[in-house]
Amino acid sequence: MGPSITASGHLDGEIPSIHSRVKAFPNLPLTEVLFLSKIIDRIVFLDKNGDQFGFQKERTFASLVDHKEDIKKDFAKMEHFEKLYSKMSLFRKAEMIDKLRWYFDCECSRCTDPADDVLTSIKCSTSECDEPLITSETATPTNITCPKCGNVTEDTTVISAQQLMLELPATFDPHCPAETLEELLIKAEKILHSNNVYISRLRTALFHVTGQLSANLGTMHKQIYNNYKMTFPKADRHVGYQLLHIVKALIEKGERSEAVSYAFDAMSIFEVCFGLDHPYYLQTLALWTYLEKKMLKSDQELIQLTNFSDNRPVDITGLLQKANILS
Repeated sequence: MGPSITASGHLDGEIPSIHSRVKAFPNLPLTEVLFLSKIIDRIVFLDKNGDQFGFQKERTFASLVDHKEDIKKDFAKMEHFEKLYSKMSLFRKAEMIDKLRWYFDCECSRCTDPADDVLTSIKCSTSECDEPLITSETATPTNITCPKCGNVTEDTTVISAQQLMLELPATFDPHCPAETLEELLIKAEKILHSNNVYISRLRTALFHVTGQLSANLGTMHKQIYNNYKMTFPKADRHVGYQLLHIVKALIEKGERSEAVSYAFDAMSIFEVCFGLDHPYYLQTLALWTYLEKKMLKSDQELIQLTNFSDNRPVDITGLLQKANILS
């Protein structure tokens, strides 16, 4: 994570990416908490080891928040920061850093990307048209003209879609009857676009309850992945997990060559999120290597590498020295 994208100070639901993430994964910590946790990791590392990797070569971390006096004068921002700090105190406990020093509004391209609005889009009223119509749960209802076919979807339809999104539960009980989920999914698919994150949540819940989906599983995983990845930063571990679901489905279908690129992307994400000595990264590295080199491994051996059970760091240097690879 570079120094230019280390924190966020938006209110809950203020921007589409945070709003969509909360809707998709309501039990995760606030987005800002995750960002601030990354900052703590970096600052703790710098305090212990110095800037040996040149993290602050272009700009020191302290200079990122040289406007802190302005922040202190903004009541709304400080009120929000108190909320963040209380959550951070629970999340990182003794590792907490200076309360008022590391806080500013994030304006990275991900947080300001209007394309994120597709996650609450609805269907075009023309049955043959696949264009998503952009709206949100709380937008002012209005007629929407499809940019692709030119047909107008009336505001009454928009209102129905908004009400449906607001009425869907924030979480699903794992013991919820499959029939109930199927009814909700059928109702949602009639009016919400397939790119809508509420569709993905219903499909995910139904899959967890029944273990299967009526549609092609591989295709469904890809669609859910494409939706969920928009609610996270591009190198988020949850995107990596979803990629591995796709890899597993492709291996089971005998489409190993198509799985190579997904395994590579998952490996790259885990490298950023966990580091080179983390077993999640190392397992995915092995998985990608076997697929890319077309090595003689059974489906079960490959799929086993998508299952994680241990998150303790691995002493790579020690292993390489034992193997006489390092002097």
